[in-house]
Amino acid sequence: MINIKTLIATSLLATQIPTLAANLHGNTIPKELERLLQPSEALIEFQVADLDGDGRSDYLFVVEDRTSGVDLPLESHARLLKIAIRLPDGGLKVVKSSDKAILCAKCGETSGDDFAGISASTKEFAVHHHGGFLWRCGKTFKFRYSRLDNTWQLVSVNTGSLRLTDPAKPFSAELRPPDDFGKIDISNFDSTSFACKASE
Repeated sequence: MINIKTLIATSLLATQIPTLAANLHGNTIPKELERLLQPSEALIEFQVADLDGDGRSDYLFVVEDRTSGVDLPLESHARLLKIAIRLPDGGLKVVKSSDKAILCAKCGETSGDDFAGISASTKEFAVHHHGGFLWRCGKTFKFRYSRLDNTWQLVSVNTGSLRLTDPAKPFSAELRPPDDFGKIDISNFDSTSFACKASE
C-alpha cells in the first residue's frame, strides 16, 4: 500500500521537508517556553535556533488557540506561528506572530491536517504543508531574517504536486521575489495565497 506522505516527500519535497526532531513527540516543553503561552493556547510544535543572528538561541513555535471558536471542535481552532527572541539579559520576548501561516487541523478538507511541521536554522525558518487525496500537493515556505527591516520575510515558495493515478509525472515549482511576489513580512503572510499547480 502506498504511503502518500512518504510518496510526496520522497518524490517531490525530500530536500524541503526535513525530519522534525524538535517537536512535541516525546519532548519536554522547556519551562521558559511554557511561560510564553497564553492560558487559551496549546503548544503544537517548537524549534530552537538563532533566528535573528545575534548568537543567542530563540524559539519558533506553533500554538493552537482554543478560544478562536468555542463552539468548534478542537481540530478546527486557529493556529498561530510565533517567534520569541532571546534578550541580552537572557529572557524571551515574542516579537512576531502570524495567524495565517499555519492551517488548522481540518483546513485540508478531505486530506485532514495539512500542517507537516516547521524547521529552523540560523536566521531562517520554514513552514511545511502537504495535503490532497488522489492529487497530492506539498508546499514549503522559507523565511529569512532581514537586519535592515528587523523582521523575517518570505524568500521562497517551493511547491510540488503528484497525481496518484499518474505518479511518473510530478510537477514542482519554485517562486522567489521580486519576480514572483513582493516583500512579505511573516506577520502579513497567508499560506493560502499560494496554490499548487497540477502535474501536466
